[in-house]
Amino acid sequence: MSTQVVNAVSLASAAIVLAGCHSGRSVVGTWTSSGPDVAAGTTLTATFTEPDKVKWVMESASTGSPFRTEMAGTYKLEGHTITIHFDRVSTTTPSAKLAADPKWVKFNHGLDAQMLDMLNHRGGGELMWVDDDHFTITTGQPKQTEKYARASGH
Repeated sequence: MSTQVVNAVSLASAAIVLAGCHSGRSVVGTWTSSGPDVAAGTTLTATFTEPDKVKWVMESASTGSPFRTEMAGTYKLEGHTITIHFDRVSTTTPSAKLAADPKWVKFNHGLDAQMLDMLNHRGGGELMWVDDDHFTITTGQPKQTEKYARASGH
């Protein structure tokens, strides 16, 4: 899994500061992400449900090593701060050859555990609403920004 993909997930995790949040705007719903830290051929979808569940799905259509990573957990919104805690990370592959390879299974299990730890200990970022159906998240040093568009909900 590329560093770009892990960075993309990191941008949307941990504590996110909701800057400029106006009444009527809500993260509840399904969002898709794009930006320089989302690797080509990769889709990132985040679904927030009430009262506090969140699910992230990252899929890579890479012909070399396609994969699907699902992250599930909870979020808590307090004022302008939303805290995300992931309980589970699971990566699968549609490649029968990879899925049957004990080395891939061992590597993947370790990577899932490492990603879960990283997501739950990484710093947050700043969420800026563009309008009711679009926001950006900026985080990290150096600064990285992802764009999110509402796919459904609200």
